[in-house]
Amino acid sequence: MKKVNVVMVMLSLVMMLGVVSQADTMTLYPTDDAATYSHYPDSIGGVQSNGTPYNYLWLVNSSWDVREGFLKYDISSLSGKTVTSATLTVTLYATQGDDSNTVNLNYCNDDSWNEGAITYNNQPSDRQSLGTSITINSADPAGTSYTFASTSNFVNAIKNDSGLLTLRLLSAWGDYDQSRAKIYSKEGAGSTDAYKAYLTVEYVPEPATIGLLAFGFGFLKRK
Repeated sequence: MKKVNVVMVMLSLVMMLGVVSQADTMTLYPTDDAATYSHYPDSIGGVQSNGTPYNYLWLVNSSWDVREGFLKYDISSLSGKTVTSATLTVTLYATQGDDSNTVNLNYCNDDSWNEGAITYNNQPSDRQSLGTSITINSADPAGTSYTFASTSNFVNAIKNDSGLLTLRLLSAWGDYDQSRAKIYSKEGAGSTDAYKAYLTVEYVPEPATIGLLAFGFGFLKRK
């Protein structure tokens, strides 16, 4: 086969791979979720005193109590893939008060916690902003969904974490009695996956284009 024909075949295959390698989507659900309470610093965040998991995660940031949500995901299935977009969707369980609640999304590089043991006193100490937030309005009905938009920080957090990913939900400063909100926990959502706090990740599979080109140029060299 002439070199020109080989090059044309290679280019055609690369073009086809470009189409095939368009971004795919993966949905991931939390392995652990919990909320911690500064006013009750030794209370376990993911389960009640009788061992029953909470159906919701409290979110509020006030002088009386700070209640912060923790979410952990197994992202090992993304290994070798090029992540291009990431969003987080949460669903409202209930609100309390008349004020809105703006919730900021943060990343934590400590994945050692679990929902059956985390408390305010032993929660991970680091918190890095991902530059995305949602606003929960007091009049929003239960079942309302909110999505934290994709940002470069969000994507990089996933790219830089090979196995587990911890996200933290922290409300902006507000009045305890007027701006509390609850989102569904994975236990509260039960079999309704749409109510769980789920990650939607867009990615490009590990590219075969480089391998194809290397093979092609090696073939041409031999010719």
